Amino acid sequence: MSTPPKPFVTPEETPSIGIAFLDNQHQELAERANALYEAVETGKPRGLVLAHLTGFYNQMRSHFASEEQILRLHKCPDFARHKGAHEGLVELLSLVRQQVASGGRDLNVGLVELMKLWLLEHIEEHDSKDAKSLETPVKPPRVSTTEDRQSQ
Repeated sequence: MSTPPKPFVTPEETPSIGIAFLDNQHQELAERANALYEAVETGKPRGLVLAHLTGFYNQMRSHFASEEQILRLHKCPDFARHKGAHEGLVELLSLVRQQVASGGRDLNVGLVELMKLWLLEHIEEHDSKDAKSLETPVKPPRVSTTEDRQSQ
């Protein structure tokens, strides 16, 4: 029986910032990065690679929205810098996703490795630092639902 391959991003190397729901979202992003890496590394069809890239992209945008809402609510002094880092990655991944979808670019392992480095560095440099400046306890932001909007 062969040993399963080591994940591309392990739970141990994903920094904890001490806010459970954000740490959980970071782990979800790491899992999506693992699935994307495996699809690229094993030469899966473009459609499957694109599906994993899109899943990572959508999860990342959702996470960034939650994080930014928390940072705004707690009046984080470095909010603009933090949001700017998010916007830069969203813009880059949006372009890469469009290029992969149109057939103008293949996603390669090197680019996925850069995404991993960005994610881990961002958590360590931005999220960990800014988490220390927040009032505690920090609760997940409330996401409005269709029912909420209809009752207003």
